[in-house]
Amino acid sequence: MSSSRRLSEPKQQRPRRRRRQYEVFINHRGLDTKRTVARLLYDRLAQCCGVRGFLDSVSMRPGDLLEERIGYCDSEYCLRELAMLVESRKAIVPIFYDIKPSDLLLPQAVAHRDAYLPRDLERFRFALRQAKSTVGLVFDSATGNMAELVSAAADAVMYNIEKMETSVQRREMIASRL
Repeated sequence: MSSSRRLSEPKQQRPRRRRRQYEVFINHRGLDTKRTVARLLYDRLAQCCGVRGFLDSVSMRPGDLLEERIGYCDSEYCLRELAMLVESRKAIVPIFYDIKPSDLLLPQAVAHRDAYLPRDLERFRFALRQAKSTVGLVFDSATGNMAELVSAAADAVMYNIEKMETSVQRREMIASRL
């Protein structure tokens, strides 16, 4: 009888783990992807996954600086954002939209521009190499299915979040056993 619990005894409750809030930064180029894949992914993550996204057209306010560029690798904003993401060692899920990973290069016009410090150019090159060497999703807008791309991208983001949560829980469990 000592091994069973009486109904009148208070049940020991384990502390409930509150799921962490995650933010996803959607780094993209120009209106062509902003109005399609970037916006659809933003909406999908918010509606289906409860993940808070950052997408400049949604998250920026009047008065914020905005620069429209056509080419991703020609855009200083895109390159700086990518470099910061790589340097932060956060999970990155590249979507190669109408470009092959092997074609992701720093254009000569950017590489020879006097406006950039040599260390910035090296940061940009390193970030592009990291993006190219990360398993991502390759999409051809002429033949691909946008819904499948957005679904695969959201699944990849959630997979990385779950992997991160498991890793954090494992570290917390190990720390509590010390």
